[in-house]
Amino acid sequence: MVFPVSPRQPNLLKALETVGNAAKDNNEKIRQRENRMKIFEIQTHFDSSKKPDLFGDPSRMFIKEGPLIKLCRRGPKEFFFWLFSDKIVYGQASGETTYQFHREIDLRYAPTCRLGFVHRSSPRGF
Repeated sequence: MVFPVSPRQPNLLKALETVGNAAKDNNEKIRQRENRMKIFEIQTHFDSSKKPDLFGDPSRMFIKEGPLIKLCRRGPKEFFFWLFSDKIVYGQASGETTYQFHREIDLRYAPTCRLGFVHRSSPRGF
């Protein structure tokens, strides 16, 4: 059975498109707000002695966080890293939820390398 085309159909399609665009805009604003709240939360975890400037770039996006081992002169040390769209920030735990800021690395100027796996065998071979 074929239904007749309503004379209101173009208006309904335009309204549907308008509502869809509004929903996309709202979802994007919510995502941006959640990102700003996460960056603010990260900023509050640093002790008051020195803090990185995480609010300098409004387009900065938080990507991932977690502990990593950094190889230092005196041996491996565990630091907590935060990866953003334009920089990496890391610090050392100075309490249960606080961190001492160590350094930030601007990714625009950081060298890039190809990641791969290295097979290390014992001195005697396999």
